[in-house]
Amino acid sequence: MTNRALPPVLRFAAVGAANSLIDFCVFTLAHLGLAIALVPANVAAYALAASFSYFANSRWTFCGRAAARSRREFVTFQFVNLVGLALATAVLVLLARHMPVLIAKLFATAASFAWSFTVLDRLVWPRGENGRRGD
Repeated sequence: MTNRALPPVLRFAAVGAANSLIDFCVFTLAHLGLAIALVPANVAAYALAASFSYFANSRWTFCGRAAARSRREFVTFQFVNLVGLALATAVLVLLARHMPVLIAKLFATAASFAWSFTVLDRLVWPRGENGRRGD
């Protein structure tokens, strides 16, 4: 399937599903399996998943938008992910007080997804000068 056959938000969702699976599995193993505290387990899982996300999104979801990968792109991506991590961790900590931790983790993932796609689409891999997405 070519990139033109699937809009960026659906490609982002596909990468996000894989990313979320990595995040969820690492978090579950760390927090429930190894008894690592909630926040450190979430930070470790999110960091691993964010690394996968950068490479998958830059090479598939938003491919063609930048001629070459740049340091600025990577730094901006990491900043967006740090904010996403803070958002996800805050949602996780707040909701885990009122519901099972894995359900809270799902809500935290959804909040981070909405933030990340919106900002990455506009700042990290924006449309070209002619308004076309390059995908």
